[in-house]
Amino acid sequence: MAGWAGAAHAQAPTGSLDLAPIDPASYPVLSAVVTVPPELNGQELSAGAVTVSENGIAQPTSLVRLPGNRLEVVLVIDTSGSMRGAAFVAAKAAAGTFIARLPHDARVALVAFSSTPVLASPLVQDRNVLLGAIDGLQASGETALYDAVNLATMQFSGDPNSRRSIIVLSDGGDTASSISLGAATAAVTAADVRLDVVQLITAETSRVALEQLAAAGGGRVVPAEEPAALAGIYDSLAMSLANQYAIGWRSTSHGTTQVTVRLEQSGVVAESRTTLEYPALPAPPPASAPPPSLAPVPVDAVVEMPVTVVEMPVTVVEPKGVAGWTLVLGAGCVAVALFVLGLHAFAPRTRRLARARLGANRPTLPDASALSELVGRATASADAALERHGRRSGLNDRLEQAGLALRPGEYMVLAVSAIVGGFAVGMLVFGLLVGALLAAIAGVAAYLIPNVLRSRRRGEFSGQLPDTLQLMAGSLRAGYGLLQAVDAVGRESPEPTSSEFRRIVVEARLGRDVSHSLHSMAQRIGTDDLSWVVQAIDIHREVGGDLAEVLDTVGTTIRERNQVMRHVKTLTAEGRLSAYILTALPVVLAGALRLTNPRYFRLLTFGPGLYISAAAIAMLVVGALWFRKLCQLDY
Repeated sequence: MAGWAGAAHAQAPTGSLDLAPIDPASYPVLSAVVTVPPELNGQELSAGAVTVSENGIAQPTSLVRLPGNRLEVVLVIDTSGSMRGAAFVAAKAAAGTFIARLPHDARVALVAFSSTPVLASPLVQDRNVLLGAIDGLQASGETALYDAVNLATMQFSGDPNSRRSIIVLSDGGDTASSISLGAATAAVTAADVRLDVVQLITAETSRVALEQLAAAGGGRVVPAEEPAALAGIYDSLAMSLANQYAIGWRSTSHGTTQVTVRLEQSGVVAESRTTLEYPALPAPPPASAPPPSLAPVPVDAVVEMPVTVVEMPVTVVEPKGVAGWTLVLGAGCVAVALFVLGLHAFAPRTRRLARARLGANRPTLPDASALSELVGRATASADAALERHGRRSGLNDRLEQAGLALRPGEYMVLAVSAIVGGFAVGMLVFGLLVGALLAAIAGVAAYLIPNVLRSRRRGEFSGQLPDTLQLMAGSLRAGYGLLQAVDAVGRESPEPTSSEFRRIVVEARLGRDVSHSLHSMAQRIGTDDLSWVVQAIDIHREVGGDLAEVLDTVGTTIRERNQVMRHVKTLTAEGRLSAYILTALPVVLAGALRLTNPRYFRLLTFGPGLYISAAAIAMLVVGALWFRKLCQLDY
C-alpha cells in the first residue's frame, strides 16, 4: 500500500498545461493546440505523451507537431521615454534572441510604439530585416499601448490555418492612445490571436490593463523585476511557440462534458481541465401509430357527376413567307455588315493606302465610291453637329490621349452604328426591352472606351518613362542634341512612347518650338512625372547645366516612386478584390435566383418587393462608390 501510494503521488500533476480553447462546433471530431511546458523544451513528445479523457473515459488521441511555417508572431515593443537606458538596451537584445529562437520559416512582424504606434516591419521570414528594424528603434515620447495592440491585430495574414500570436513588452502605463482599453481587448478577441505580455516593472506599471489584454488573448502576464530578466523570459516564450502540438480525438459524449488533457513525459506531468457543451443525446423516435383501417366504401355512396366537354377553337398563326430563324440571320448580317463597314471606312489612312496598292489589279466594286461618299457625308454631319454643340474639341482630345487614329465625326458614326446595330439585333431576336438594353450598353461602352484606353496608355507611358529618360541621358552624353535625343527615343522605344516622341520631331521639323511640343505632350499624357521632366528641361534651357545628369536624377526618382506605388497596390489588393466580390455577389445571386426559382424572384418585381429591390440597388451603388473611395490611391 505504501508503494502504491508513492506511485500515485508521483503521477500527480506538477503544473498546469497550456491548452488553447477548444471549439465544440466541429463535434464529434475535436482538436486543440497544446504548448509544451518549459521543462520539455527541445524534446520531441512521444506518441502517447498526451491523453484526452471525457468525464473520466479515455479517448483515442492523435498527436502532431505543428510546423513553423504556420506560425505568425507580432512583436510589440514599448519605445516610450520611460524605457530609456538599460531597460531599452536589454529589451532590444532580448527581442533579437527571441527572433533567433523561433523556427526559421516562421513569419514575424515588429510594431514599436511611443506617442503613436509604428509598423517597423511587416510579416517577413528574413531575420536580417527584423534585426535591422530592432536596431533602429529609439526610445522617446509617450505610451500608446492600446493603439499598438490594435495595430498588431491587423498585421496577420488571412490564412485560417495559421497560428497567430502577439508578444507585448510594456509597463502597462498607457498615456497617449486614441482608443480605450475595452476597444483594444475587443480587437484582440475579434482577431482570434494569443496575446502574452512581458511586464517590465517601472514607476508607471499598470498590471490591471496588461492582465485584461492577456485575458482577451488567452495568454499570460510574465513580470520582469529587472531588465536582465528579459532575455530568459523571451527565450522561454520563443521555445514555447516553437514547441506546439495539435491533438485530435473523436468524442463519444453528449451534453455537459468535462474534458481533461494530460501530458506525461520525462517525469513532467501537467494537465488542463475544461467543461464543454456537446449536443444532447437524441431522443428515441416515437412509436409509429398503426395505419387506420380502410373500410370498404358502399357502392351506393358513389355519386356519378356529369362531365361536359367544351371544345374551344384553336388558331395557329404561322408567319407568311418569313421563318423565325430568318430574323436572327438577318439581324446578324446587319451587325456584321456595320462592323465591316466601320473597319473599312475608319481604318487609318496608311492601312487603307496599303490595301489599295495590294488590290490595284483587282476589279473594284461598282458601289465603292457611293459607299465612301455615304460615309464621308455621315462623318461631315457628325463633325458639324459636334462643332455646333462645342464638343468636337473635347472629343478630339480624348481620342488623341487614347491613341485612336480617328476623327471625332468618324468615332461618332461608329458609336451610332454600334447603338443602332445593338438595338436592331436585340429587338429582332429577344424583344424591345433587350434591344433597348443592348443599345444602352453600346452607348456606355462608346463613352468609356476612350477613357479606358487613355488610362491604359498613360500607365504604359509612365512605366516606360524611366527607361526613356535613361536613353535620352545616354544620347546627350554621346554628344547628341536635345532634338536628336528625342528622335532616338522615337525610333528605339516601344509604343506609346515612340509615337509621342516621333510627333515632337515632326512638329519641330514643321517649325514648332521643342519646348511647346514637350508641354503639349505632357498635357496629352496627363501625368505628373512627365510634367516634372518637361519642367526640368525648361529650367535647363534657361539656366544651363548638365541635362543628362538632371534626367538621370529625375528618372531615378520616378523609378523609386513607381516601386512604392506598386508596393502599395500589392498591399491593397485584398481590399480591392473584396470590393469587386462584394459588389458583384448580389448581382450574381439575383441572376442565379432568377434562373433557379423564378416564382420567388418575381416577388421582388412588383408591390413591396419592387421598393425593396430599388432600395437594395441604391445601397449597392452607394457601397460600390464607398469601396472605390476607400481603395483609391492618392500619391
